Amino acid sequence: MNGKQLFGLSAMLLVAACREQPALGYDGIAGVSWGTPLSEARIHLGQPLAVESNADSGCTYTTATIAGQPVPLMVVDGRIVRADVTSDSSLRAPGGGYLGAAASSLIEAYGERLRQRPHKYTEGQYLIALSPTDSMRRMVFEVADGRVVRWRIGLYPPVEYVEGCS
Repeated sequence: MNGKQLFGLSAMLLVAACREQPALGYDGIAGVSWGTPLSEARIHLGQPLAVESNADSGCTYTTATIAGQPVPLMVVDGRIVRADVTSDSSLRAPGGGYLGAAASSLIEAYGERLRQRPHKYTEGQYLIALSPTDSMRRMVFEVADGRVVRWRIGLYPPVEYVEGCS
């Protein structure tokens, strides 16, 4: 293999790796790190990220369009701390979790990094996956009837707020 071929192969692998990275990750959303001030996130994402009217409480939501899909973002004290994936989203979590995934597949995929807790309001459960590099960064999968019905990712403790900003 000559230098040109090697360079071409390297470039193709890099492009493929970038495409496979989830839009939502343990480090943040679409290149915006968790904990980034909302004003900086607006610039980076090129979106207005309007906040709801209850911003005086210190916790509110905005919505970003990520990979062509609306994603609610929790903002605490002016910083983006969590993303919620609900309804018909096709976004995938780091490690492969997604809406509709079987709880058993998450247990297998995340292994020892996964903690299980009973759901606060239903017969379901929460499956909490810790980041492999920082336990303050987590995903919470809400499971009902053995399937993921919603999931969220971000910083602890806000990522574990069951009722959002309520």
